[in-house]
Amino acid sequence: MDYNFTICHVSTKVSWRGGEQQLLYLFEQLTVVGISQLVVAPIDSVLASKSILAGNSCLKSVYGSKNKPLMLWRIANKLKSLSKEYVNLIVHVHDSDAHTSAIISSSVLGAQLQVVVSRRVDFPVGRSWISLFKYNHKSVKKIICVSEEVRRITGESIRDKDVMSVVYDGIDTTRFENVGSDFFYRHYNLPEDTLIVGNVAAIAPHKDYFTFVDAAAIIYSRNPSVRFFIIGDGPMEQQIVNYIKSKNLSSVITLCGFLNPVEPALKSLHVLMFTSKTEGLGSTIIDAYSAGVPVVCTTAGGIAEIAHHEKNALTAAPGDARHLAIHVLSLLQSRELRDRLIQQAQHYAQGFSREIMAQQTLSCYTEICRSSPNKW
Repeated sequence: MDYNFTICHVSTKVSWRGGEQQLLYLFEQLTVVGISQLVVAPIDSVLASKSILAGNSCLKSVYGSKNKPLMLWRIANKLKSLSKEYVNLIVHVHDSDAHTSAIISSSVLGAQLQVVVSRRVDFPVGRSWISLFKYNHKSVKKIICVSEEVRRITGESIRDKDVMSVVYDGIDTTRFENVGSDFFYRHYNLPEDTLIVGNVAAIAPHKDYFTFVDAAAIIYSRNPSVRFFIIGDGPMEQQIVNYIKSKNLSSVITLCGFLNPVEPALKSLHVLMFTSKTEGLGSTIIDAYSAGVPVVCTTAGGIAEIAHHEKNALTAAPGDARHLAIHVLSLLQSRELRDRLIQQAQHYAQGFSREIMAQQTLSCYTEICRSSPNKW
């Protein structure tokens, strides 16, 4: 099939999180099927440094990441210029600031844009007139939500519900092939009988590492052979370090920082304990399924759509450290339970491939074309 449009992905993030990984997966998969694409991103971002983009003419990098208003203005101008150069341009914004730039380009600079918004967070759109204007702007042709829960929450502020669709995150179902599971034993000289529980997530408020630490304290009190690893970095790192010290768990819980690649660490966990109190979806959980790592998690936000108690995971309410700890202990003690959950979870994860995610996103783009035949 011939596609007579160009997709312009826009990201303003310098760091690397789940949204940036999804953007890159999408770019790679759409490249395979011959879709013309551009990427607008800060020149000093991790995304811009990826080998598939670095030095590629499709990358339209911008300066100014340390001065956000300046960067947003530069992106807005870049989009206006690209809209003139590429007649059939769909601008896919992958974060809130990218969305702001597209609206500035359209409403202030007069660019003729068709905008697709990715919405990944499970909290409501702001009630200010600016937020409502941004999400209901005439240039926004599609809002792609990462889960049904995100669609429900976001929809409270959207006048035209028909612009909303759900596309779940995709994973690379092959990324854990030929990856060993001895990462922590090698890097931290752990005894062979050590059991390893960890989380892979930014150290940010919504990830609720306080509950992670509280659950770890309960688990350790009942099984001293368990060690805990926090894989990620973020703005609350010092607060979590202080909380760990207050619980006298500094020798038990280790902060690994941001790991790249993260696959050896994730696959080396005996249990992933994912403690978020809000979450758009939680694609790390699907990665753990694929890696053969049993999951204990909360039911926050979109997690409830992918984690089904005693089927592919063990779940507890957000903030419920006691039940999270009980579930982890159950998995560590029962090989039969571990094996059953792993088998069912690995099968379940096959339905979340990056190929499926890209195809569903492509369907959103083509829907825009069908709904605006005079534009195309």
